[in-house]
Amino acid sequence: MSSPVARVRNLFRVPGAGATSNTRTAYFLTVLAGASMAGVVILVLLMSLSNMRAADDRQLLIMDVALFAACGALIVLAWRGHARFAAHTFAVLIYLGSVLPTLLVFGTIASPTNMGFFILIPLSGLMLGSRAATRYFWLSAFSIVIIYAMEAFGVTASVAYYPMSFTLAIALVAGLALNTVLIRLTLHDSETNAAEAHAAVSALSKSNDELRRSRSQLELARTQLEIRVQERTAALDAANRSLTTEVEERQRSELRFRRLAERSPDFIFVVAVESEEWAYANRATFLGHPIAALSSRNKLAHYIHPDDLPTFAARTGTVMTTGNVDPDALEFRVCDDQGNWHWIQSRETVLDEERKEAPSQLLITMSDVTASKEREAALRTATLVAEAAVQARSDFVANMSHEIRTPMNGVVGMSDLLLGTALDAEQRDFVETIRHSSHALLAIINDILDFSKMEAGALKVAHQELNLGRCIEDALDVIAATVAVKGLDLHFYLDPATPEVINSDEHRLRQVLINLLSNAVKFTEQGEITLLVDSTQLENTKYRLHFAIQDTGVGIPADQIEHVFRPFSQVDFSYTRQHGGTGLGLAISKHICQKLGGDLWLESVHGQGSTFHFTIVAAAGAAQKPNVRNLGLPFLQQQRLVICSSSDTGRGILMNYAIRWGMVAVAAQTAAEALQVLRTDPTMRTAVFKISADPDALAALLADLATLPHPINTVLCAPVTAVQLRPLVAASAGCELLLGPIGPTEFGDALLRFSAPQAVVVNPDPPQQTGQAFADRYPAKILVVEDNAVNQKVMMRILERLGYHPALASSGADALAHVMQSAFDIILMDVQMPVMDGLEATRRLRAMPSMPQPYVIALTAAATAEDRARCLAVGMDDFVPKPANINMVSQALERAVRTMLAGR
Repeated sequence: MSSPVARVRNLFRVPGAGATSNTRTAYFLTVLAGASMAGVVILVLLMSLSNMRAADDRQLLIMDVALFAACGALIVLAWRGHARFAAHTFAVLIYLGSVLPTLLVFGTIASPTNMGFFILIPLSGLMLGSRAATRYFWLSAFSIVIIYAMEAFGVTASVAYYPMSFTLAIALVAGLALNTVLIRLTLHDSETNAAEAHAAVSALSKSNDELRRSRSQLELARTQLEIRVQERTAALDAANRSLTTEVEERQRSELRFRRLAERSPDFIFVVAVESEEWAYANRATFLGHPIAALSSRNKLAHYIHPDDLPTFAARTGTVMTTGNVDPDALEFRVCDDQGNWHWIQSRETVLDEERKEAPSQLLITMSDVTASKEREAALRTATLVAEAAVQARSDFVANMSHEIRTPMNGVVGMSDLLLGTALDAEQRDFVETIRHSSHALLAIINDILDFSKMEAGALKVAHQELNLGRCIEDALDVIAATVAVKGLDLHFYLDPATPEVINSDEHRLRQVLINLLSNAVKFTEQGEITLLVDSTQLENTKYRLHFAIQDTGVGIPADQIEHVFRPFSQVDFSYTRQHGGTGLGLAISKHICQKLGGDLWLESVHGQGSTFHFTIVAAAGAAQKPNVRNLGLPFLQQQRLVICSSSDTGRGILMNYAIRWGMVAVAAQTAAEALQVLRTDPTMRTAVFKISADPDALAALLADLATLPHPINTVLCAPVTAVQLRPLVAASAGCELLLGPIGPTEFGDALLRFSAPQAVVVNPDPPQQTGQAFADRYPAKILVVEDNAVNQKVMMRILERLGYHPALASSGADALAHVMQSAFDIILMDVQMPVMDGLEATRRLRAMPSMPQPYVIALTAAATAEDRARCLAVGMDDFVPKPANINMVSQALERAVRTMLAGR
């Protein structure tokens, strides 16, 4: 913003031709008002010097001073930007200032009219333009007429040298009109010239602006052009440097690759497609031939084996004509300079990728793979020999298994039959020894067979629904007698949250359990063995089942733990001599666990015992069978009982079962503590005692229980060998004897029989019936097909023991003859027989649809899953492996009769 001094200077600066009317008005107004104010100041000074006393003069002076003070105020308005308003007001004040002072002071207006009328018109034209001059002309003319009228009628006195006359008024008006016209013409010309000058100045200014703009654009274009030239120059320099570097690098790369090609053990050459000549070769000779002898495809063809030449010609011809490169290497034979054939491996590459469909050059590499071929042939031969050896070993193992199982069937079968006869104690002991020895031998055979399958990758698992509790109890039954003989405590705990029916391989799961439990018994001389089972739900119906077998045996040193899972390996061979075993059980068990989705590992402290853990992954069965864990629970809840056992583990397991069923259980370590609880607590009506096989100790306990003031329901848990205690327990009211390791089902059933005799207790498997009762329950006409005389006798005696009178055939052909003569319901068919084996006999039998089709049960010493599948594939209905005992045969017969009754 400019300062006040500068603004005053600008007001007194003469405006140019292009100035606006406001600017001109303000300029002239300012000059005139300044001159008037200067005159007032001079007048005041003169009057002060002349000592003005006249009243009229003083009034006139006062009015003039007021008038010119107003003019000063108008100058301020013009300075603040209100120039046009100030100019109009100033013109009116000039007019009034020339009339009013004389009218008020002297009573006349004649004298000042000339000055007022003739100054107002030019002043208004100069300041406000031609339109204002015209308006003020009419105002002046009207004033002259008014003055003339006032003087004519005597309103005002005339003090002028002559009075206002009509002629003078006309002359004044005419002069004013002429003056006004001249002013308008002058102003019109001035305004026209000013407009033209302003237009010229505007045009010139616009031209100057366009010129400056064009010049700026030209300068900008020039600058941009210089920048582009510099950039292009720099890019060209960089491209030149890059091209130079690339050329140098290509030269170095070409030299490097040429050296690599020359040092390569492969024969590398470039072929010109049009001439089929070699444009480059990395060596001077190939297989002893000079390059000149191999410098084209036709020359090379002379040395290619005739059997391989068509393939070579077709392959190279396709690549040369179409550019299609086969990713697989071409192998053919080439003769060297000594007449020996070499296997060559060749690969092609198109060098000019831009002409891939019609290449001009091909890069071909040839490798001498004769040594590799010889090694491959030797490896194939060795592999065939190894496979033959493995197959021979597998065949030998399978054959030996079959040959051993066949007489074993007689040993096991006859020992079972002999145990069913009247024997004295010594004879029974001898027979039991024979049976245990035969089962031990059979276990060794099974281990060797499983290990052979494991090494060959042929050990398979099958998934089917199984009752987990029954499977575990079957495994515990196998070792229960040995545990009792050694005086060990055997405990079993199955977490109630674990599904009872699962989908898994029952045979393999039982095999792992028996193996680990047998090891625990084998290496434990005193203390206890505990089997704990729990589960974790994974997703949907799948569970991870965890099994832990704890013992208090010799334990294993930490640095020897990994060795126990190696085949044919044990921690100390002294144990092998003391306890026996092949060292295969753990290796096979670990492999089975992994096949079932889990693993097997060991925790052990040397001298304190071991814990074997293993897991499997299995889906819960489709139909979970009800059990004691959820049936009859209302009858057990809030009932009070005392549990007595010297083993903390056994006592804790039974306590856990009872508490889960809602019972109030009290623990006691000795019989004396339990009896004291029973005497002091009249609400305690049930007691559980873990006892030994000593009849005297049991008699003493029963006598003490008889002295109690109120009757007690007693559950006695004894070893599996304590059969001799049954008569003593049966003679005591309110007592029940449980033998062997006690699971939740047996324990809960016993408690329910005391608490709610009317409650249903699940017992899905009724006791096995033998004798004529079994045959009456499952009637059938049976044919036994067996070539071995001992096995014939065993099978016939087993069937007779079950109440049947079977027919006998000694071969497959003999069996077909029997079937042609008489209809049979069930055939027990041996598989391996002379003349015609059981598979062929079954196949021919099924090929005779007009004949009544019997239920065929395979009876064979070939006991693998593959053998079972082979038997079922030819039309057999069931499979019983040898050695077979009476239970296995009876179960198979029961399945057969049920199937036939259901309509097969």
